[in-house]
Amino acid sequence: MAATIAGTLLVYFYGIRLKRVAIDGDSLRISSWRRTVVVGLKEIETLRENRWLSTRPVTIYFREETAFGRRIVFMPPLRMTGVFAPESPIVATLRREAAGERLDLSNSDNSPAKPAGESK
Repeated sequence: MAATIAGTLLVYFYGIRLKRVAIDGDSLRISSWRRTVVVGLKEIETLRENRWLSTRPVTIYFREETAFGRRIVFMPPLRMTGVFAPESPIVATLRREAAGERLDLSNSDNSPAKPAGESK
């Protein structure tokens, strides 16, 4: 019984609560299993990347309440890990975008926005 409860909690904290994010112009598209919401990049208050876990989940805190709450968690694409590994490129991009430093994120082939962290 205890193992079932522990397993359920692990699945929830490391799976179900994760969101999928994509940068779409000056907005962040956030998707869960059932719905998608769009939040302006200016609504990002803080980003935190957990360097102590090998998957390095990222928590985004918003200035205002969103349909998913004041924060969401997503997992960037896996890359070199470790406490001393550099910050994930998607976290650095989101930090710059939220600060208003516009980047050229347009796709030359006019394809839809790619999920955050995916290459072209």
